[in-house]
Amino acid sequence: MARCLTWTGLCFTIALAGCGANNHDGTSTENGAVSQSISHDLTTPEGAILSLEDAYRTKDIEAAVRCKDFNIEAKLMLQKLEQDLSDDPEILAKMVEVLELGFRSELKNSGFPDFRDIESTFSDKKPYQGRDDIVQITEHCRHGDGTTTTNTLVVARAADGWKVVAVPE
Repeated sequence: MARCLTWTGLCFTIALAGCGANNHDGTSTENGAVSQSISHDLTTPEGAILSLEDAYRTKDIEAAVRCKDFNIEAKLMLQKLEQDLSDDPEILAKMVEVLELGFRSELKNSGFPDFRDIESTFSDKKPYQGRDDIVQITEHCRHGDGTTTTNTLVVARAADGWKVVAVPE
């Protein structure tokens, strides 16, 4: 379990990475034009990413937590260490608790990432490790100052919609 906890910091960095749209109505398309086609909700992987970034913009910890799936994060982390660990309900429950508490603590202590003046487009959505319930997606960000960044994010389908997850490298 101690080795898992050393990954917690890495996962928070991954979870706080990314970039988002600059409005709540949609996101920019591949050519940079604004599109109303992506709802900022949990019905699509892209919408889940945009919803998390909206939560960061409004500095709403509860909304940010609702956009994440710490259970899937914990399973993926534990599987990376050893398959047997992810099958142990007690270890999994503790890991879920640690990840959520750590995420909340990071936002409270370090502050929320700045997602103002950013437009997003998405590409290269594909199954993560061959799984249809988890996808890897590339987010292309255009910042207000004209610079661009690209981030690869992972989103998982949960019972209540798509959720952003941090995965160990």
